[in-house]
Amino acid sequence: MTKALDEIAFLKKQVEQLSDAAEQANTLAADLHEQVAMFEARLKPLNEAILASAPSGIALTSDSHVQLAAGDNLMVNVGGHADIGVMDNMTLQVGGSLGVFAQQSGIQLKANGGKVEVQAQNNTLSLLAKGKISLMAVDGDVLFAAKKRLKINAGGSYLILQDGKIEYGTRHDYVRKTVHTVKTKSTQQPITMPHMPLVEGYSQYFVIQDQKTGKELKHFPYTLYVNDQKIEGVTNEKGHTQRAYTTESESIELVTHSELFNREHFQASYWDIDAPLKLDFSKTEKKEK
Repeated sequence: MTKALDEIAFLKKQVEQLSDAAEQANTLAADLHEQVAMFEARLKPLNEAILASAPSGIALTSDSHVQLAAGDNLMVNVGGHADIGVMDNMTLQVGGSLGVFAQQSGIQLKANGGKVEVQAQNNTLSLLAKGKISLMAVDGDVLFAAKKRLKINAGGSYLILQDGKIEYGTRHDYVRKTVHTVKTKSTQQPITMPHMPLVEGYSQYFVIQDQKTGKELKHFPYTLYVNDQKIEGVTNEKGHTQRAYTTESESIELVTHSELFNREHFQASYWDIDAPLKLDFSKTEKKEK
């Protein structure tokens, strides 16, 4: 038991170091706050949690499906390699941001068959490197196209293509090495820009608060009904339910389950404000109703 918790704590420290490096590189870092909270509040005292540990490894296998589901976060910490092999398709869908960070050995993204598409469908796309950037078409063309303006700048010399005009400028010499220079009538080559889809839809979440104090209630059980679907869960540390996504404007019904919430209410009044009030429940007997 103690050895298993020590191993989890050690791997958590390693992830903290990588997360610090990711933040320094302006990359989306891991949510370590939730990992620490779960380790301290649930794993250490084993309060409503399951801990599986084996010195020589653990294997999970099934002839059918294996599903992992978490109402809050899913944390995976590995001291060595993490290998995922998929014989068919693999899909990664994220409702918020996706961050990928490699501290030392770089990132490789290759497709042996089929094309590779990278799109920022409704925002900007930035490529930045401290060293050389190479764009090569081994057996094809390289196309640079812009709907409004295309600008190339190197060392202060520039070339601008905009509104059917070409502008270039430099502080020093302009050298052309060619056998012939041919000048003909004006022409152009219009290009059809691809359509960037706008993923339209709606999302909504609820904040469950105490009606008397207005304080957010964490770990409060609830049920959402949307699109004839039933979504059950508990609120997070901020009292938020999970988001419900719909393609059109739809009504969402929230049902809270106060009868399942583990809490106790106690009210007492005392007439003497100068003397302490001592309560002893050790001999209290419960009466059956």
